[in-house]
Amino acid sequence: MGQFLVVTLVGLALAGVGIVVTVERTLARQAEHHAVERARTTARVLLREQLRRGDFGPVLPAARRRALVALLAPGNLGSDSRGATLYTGSAVVSTASPVLQTPTSPLVAEARSGTLVSRVEGTELGRTLRTFLPVRLRGAPPAVIEFDQNYESITSAVQRTSLLVAGILEALLVVLCVLLIPPLARSSRRAREHVDLLDTIASHDGLTGLLNRPGFSRLASETLGRDGARGALLLVDLNRFHEINETVGADRGDVLLAQAASRLGSIFPVDEVARLGEDEFAVLVPGAGRPELTRLSQAIEALFAEPVAISGVRIELGVRVGASCYPEDGSDLDTVLRRASIALTQAKNSNTRFALYDERVGERDLADLGVQSELREALVNGELLVHYQPQVDLASDKVHAVEALVRWEHPERGLLPAAAFIDVAEQSELISELGRFVVASAVKQWREWEDEGVSLHVAVNLSTIDLLDVTLPGLIVDLLLEHRMPADRLTLEITERTLLQEQKSSRVLRQLERIGVGLAIDDYGTGYSSLSALRKLPISQVKIDRTFVAGIPEDVANDTIVQSTVQLAHTLGASVVAEGIETAEQLERLRVIGCDVAQGYLIGRPMRAAQISLLLKTSGMFDPSLHATAPLPVG
Repeated sequence: MGQFLVVTLVGLALAGVGIVVTVERTLARQAEHHAVERARTTARVLLREQLRRGDFGPVLPAARRRALVALLAPGNLGSDSRGATLYTGSAVVSTASPVLQTPTSPLVAEARSGTLVSRVEGTELGRTLRTFLPVRLRGAPPAVIEFDQNYESITSAVQRTSLLVAGILEALLVVLCVLLIPPLARSSRRAREHVDLLDTIASHDGLTGLLNRPGFSRLASETLGRDGARGALLLVDLNRFHEINETVGADRGDVLLAQAASRLGSIFPVDEVARLGEDEFAVLVPGAGRPELTRLSQAIEALFAEPVAISGVRIELGVRVGASCYPEDGSDLDTVLRRASIALTQAKNSNTRFALYDERVGERDLADLGVQSELREALVNGELLVHYQPQVDLASDKVHAVEALVRWEHPERGLLPAAAFIDVAEQSELISELGRFVVASAVKQWREWEDEGVSLHVAVNLSTIDLLDVTLPGLIVDLLLEHRMPADRLTLEITERTLLQEQKSSRVLRQLERIGVGLAIDDYGTGYSSLSALRKLPISQVKIDRTFVAGIPEDVANDTIVQSTVQLAHTLGASVVAEGIETAEQLERLRVIGCDVAQGYLIGRPMRAAQISLLLKTSGMFDPSLHATAPLPVG
């Protein structure tokens, strides 16, 4: 209200000044116009009837000059007159001051042409209104008469009038403002409150009441932009939120997010906490350094140690925290936020609760981004291809299956194995495109082999992302129908980590089982598989990891693990494939143990499809005595 009143008073003062100036100028122009008209009337009434043609001649008699001077006396011309001057030919008759006699003035020449001219000029006598009027007499050359009037005298009454008018108008304006100030003040306050409300809506999250991304960006940018700014940025991610949200429903998920925001707001100032994404929060901690971040992350973990209660259901809600510091890790918000995000990703990938940005990890992530970009182009440009590693049925020593393995024909680095790029692909959506490419290529190749008279089973690796894709079974069915491939000729290999995604992946696995494709657990023994998991899932094959095969038969512990795995798999009705076989001794021991299928460099390295065709058309049999020192052709 006080600020509004000050602005109003200042406005009234400026309006008053403007009114006075405007009124004074308007009235002055009117007074000047009246003075000019008075001069015109005087010239017409007083002079024209007194002038003679002889007055316009080159020589004016003395008696006639005295008569004209008397006629032009200021007393005859008005109280504000400063005299007059008659310009006839070369003669000049004047009752004005010599400083006002200007026969050679352009104004005289302009008036002699028949135009009335007036001008206000500053002279030694003061401001003077000089009016030049043309004078015409029949049969006489043109003449000009100049009337000089005291301009200050003309406008003095105007000034008094303008002050009176301006005073009246200003008084009316003041009365109007007095009447309007209360409602205007209320309107101004409501408008300001409305603007504040709109700003709050635009800068805050509607669910949690915390700052949203734009609001946090504005706050953080201002904080980082201050001289000597130091502090930290923490990103807090809720573990398993998507899974929880699908289980309890979106409404309860919203309640959970609101409670998470409330817990963060209990130890940090609310205006320094923001919700950046669905389940990701940011905390700006000015003044905090690296030594304090571990304590802060522990405090955040402690906030979520107590389960969240929603509609009588207690939900365990863990968090992961990634942090970066400014100015050490960056001086602008984009850099600091990106590096905190890198740290959060590192915490997720390493299965730790807290990670601080490490420049070496950041550089590696930048390199991974480059590989991702190249890999995306490789998918488009046809640089990816599939090699096949043979598998031998130990009961018949016959190559009865191959495993499809992706390779990258890099234009600069040459042929790259999957290990060179698969981890990068798993960090993006490319892993799904990659998996679909391999499945499609393998099924198509099976048809080509079948048309050549080569009969094989084909195994393809799927990622965890693939097994969470509910559209995968439909894609498999379409490919099998397109290439007329029996479903039991295709085996899909999944890693043990996939078993952790039990809800979604098990649904997809059941659909694949109904289609009739084989399902295998790859790298068995390196993950989290258990008898319970194997029993619940439709697994038809177990692949023993090469780390256990490498030690047998000398390593008693590994040998025991392999034996128990074979027995367990057979009990559950699944066959067993041993990977990484490199020696004849390992192969023979696996045969004795009861392993069903062998795969490894002893059998053959991954090779192109044409080499597989050549191998199987030649014999299709595996003879350990021939391959003890010379494995199958290398691709």
